[in-house]
Amino acid sequence: MKPIVGPGCSTCCSVLSAIGIIFLIIVGAMFGSRAPQFAEAYDYPDNYDAIASSCYAAAGIYAGFLAFCCCQSVLNRRANRIRS
Repeated sequence: MKPIVGPGCSTCCSVLSAIGIIFLIIVGAMFGSRAPQFAEAYDYPDNYDAIASSCYAAAGIYAGFLAFCCCQSVLNRRANRIRS
């Protein structure tokens, strides 16, 4: 199978996706626990659980991109070995 994304782009996407997953899980946990830092900033106390679940869903989407980009990195390494 041929890679769709180049080696540099797939590595960059993997790193950014991993950072995004960590960030969104932390933000979702803070909204889910109704952290005081967010309670002062937002006037929607009923929506904290909805916001937290949206953060977790976005982290899941980032996980899908992470899996795709890691697969692309593996395919790029295999293609590099074949060329060499």
